[in-house]
Amino acid sequence: VADGKTVLFVAEKMAALEVVKRRLDQAGVGDACLELHSNKANKRAFLAELQHVWELGAPKGEPADALDRRLVEARNSLNAHPARLHQVYRPYQLSPYQVMGHLSRLRRLGMPPSDIELADSISWTPEFRERIVAILSELA
Repeated sequence: VADGKTVLFVAEKMAALEVVKRRLDQAGVGDACLELHSNKANKRAFLAELQHVWELGAPKGEPADALDRRLVEARNSLNAHPARLHQVYRPYQLSPYQVMGHLSRLRRLGMPPSDIELADSISWTPEFRERIVAILSELA
């Protein structure tokens, strides 16, 4: 309807047409449906319904390019995912991809991830981090 298209529904059974009309009403475009199938339809009712639809004016749906815009936004978001996955974060100079690789390698070696939380590790400088790594290596 928003694209200016017309559709003709034809069926042998009146019930089938009533189902189509009910679904169009539920979708919010039932007013754009001109019912000509009823044996009770007469010229006056037809003209009144035609006038009602005419007075509704043009459809007030989304602009035609709204779907295109949403699809482009979704595509751009998906395309940005690899960049986010490979972005290196400070202070560790590791990307999420590298971290997942390390965790996967440890799990494959039978070493489950540790649940030890290092307080304020986000604020460590690279030099302090190296010092901690050296101390832990020596301790191990």
